[in-house]
Formats: sequence, C-alpha cells, structure tokens
Amino acid sequence: MNMFKRFFLVGLTALAAAVSAAPAPSAATDIQILQFALTLEHIENTFYNTALAKFTAKDFENAGYPDWVRSRFVQIAGHEATHVKYLTETLGSNAVPFCEYDFGTSLDDPTAFAKMSRVFETVGTSAYLGGASLLQNKAYLTAAASILGVEISQAGWVSSSVLKVQPWSGPFNIPLAASAAFSLAQPFIKSCPPGYPQLPVKELPSLTLSNTQPALGDTINLSFPNADFNNGTQYYAAWLDGLTVQYTDINANGGSTKVPNNLQGIVYVAIVSSKETPSDDNLVSGLALIAYDFDSKTNNTVSGSPV
Repeated sequence: MNMFKRFFLVGLTALAAAVSAAPAPSAATDIQILQFALTLEHIENTFYNTALAKFTAKDFENAGYPDWVRSRFVQIAGHEATHVKYLTETLGSNAVPFCEYDFGTSLDDPTAFAKMSRVFETVGTSAYLGGASLLQNKAYLTAAASILGVEISQAGWVSSSVLKVQPWSGPFNIPLAASAAFSLAQPFIKSCPPGYPQLPVKELPSLTLSNTQPALGDTINLSFPNADFNNGTQYYAAWLDGLTVQYTDINANGGSTKVPNNLQGIVYVAIVSSKETPSDDNLVSGLALIAYDFDSKTNNTVSGSPV
C-alpha cells in the first residue's frame, strides 16, 4: 500500500483511543486553539526526528539527493522543535503532551519521507491559516502568523527543491477549520496519554477515494464508514483549491462524482451536505489530499481565485 493510500484509508479507530474529539464548541478558546496547534506540531516534530534518526546522509545520497537536502531537513526539524517549545511554554500547565505515532510507509525511504513532509507542511499551513483568525490574543496571533510563514516556506522548499515540482499551488493558500485539518493528521496518532484535553474539533469519518490520484475529469467513488448516499439527501464533493470551493454532485448509487477539470497544485476534497464553505455544520466526512503538480510553463494566475 503506497504512502498516500495509507494516508487516506486509515480509519477513525485510532482517534477514539487518542484524543477526546467531540462536536466543537461554538467558540473555541485561545487555549484550545493553541492546544490544537501543539498537537499538530508534536506530530511534525516526531516525524522529522524519527526520519532523521533513521536516514543517514548516505541514505539520502543513495536515493539521488545531494548532501545539503538532509541538512535542510535537519534545519526544518529544528524549527518544529522550536515551535513545540514555544507552544509548550506559552500553554504552561495547559500544554498537551506527546502521543504515540505511527507514520507507516512514509518512513520507508528518503523519497517517501520527502513526499510526506510536503503533506505535513501543507496541512500545517492550512491549519494555521484557518485557525489564526480565531485567536483573540494579538501576541498569539502574531506568533501563529510567524509560524505560518515558516510552514509555507518549508512546504515550498520541499516541493520545488526536493521533489522538483511547483513551489506553490497558486496565488492563495487553502485555509482549513480545525476539524478539517485534524481529519488529515489524525490517522498518524496511535494513542495519547489518559486525560488528553478535548480539542476544538468535531469527529469526522475518514474519507476513502477509489483512486487516490485521479486525473482531472475522472469519475471516482467516495466513501466513508457507514456511508449511505441513498437516503434521500443530496451530498456533494467539495473541492478546496486556494480560496475557491467547487462542488460536484455525488451519485446516490455508489457515491460517484466527477473530478473538476481545472484543479491545480495541492487540493483537498471532502463530502458535504450543502454548497456552503466546508465547516463543522456541513462536513459529512474528513478530508483527502490530492496533488495536481504542474510545470513552470503552466498558467498559474487564476488557480484558487476567490468566487
């Protein structure tokens, strides 16, 4: 099973044992938002430390990378450790602890590691972008914006310098609400200590795609545990691309839908019950991530423009 397939297909069983995820409160507190941020930073920090302890400079060289690539990843690991330190000290007695994580095939080799690094940095960017506006404390907001800038830079470097694809998806990044972002990170949490604080997230079932890397215009099937598309309710696939959300009808018989023809770069897809901005109110499933990479000759001026 490849890395992206595992990323999409892992179920919600780990979540029940990992953290207390209930319907999100109407207004999350600054403490809860920072706890959520620290939860994500713990995952990233552990991911980089685990990978760099496993892969030597020779391993990167054998995978076809120059020696400076691993050194840059060492710097990124240092950034994530600093983010953990800052959030832990800021939260004090409210800081959430490390959990036990499982990164599966994403640590099979340096290339798999680099691809998953791009995923983590992209999701981290979306999470900070979506959560920053909820912070009331201006000092916290400034710090979150500062971390967001670093996450964006790291995602762009991994994408362009390491994976040799585009450094950006378009003129806008994708903001995600906490529940949506957590649905992408949750599969890597194996278990957490008893008493882990309730995060400001709603539990969302894991979304499965019949093809984890469909071509533009393809028809694919979407599903999640106990999905019932034939219950009289019209569901939609919401395709998040920059600040744009495109909606495609989901067929009641089998849950099929057609991928839009104009997606570009990193996009997210989820099942929603209404054609409104995906939120806790209308999200029926968690999110999946798809990469539509493009070359330097591609017109990149309209992707993600707001509607």
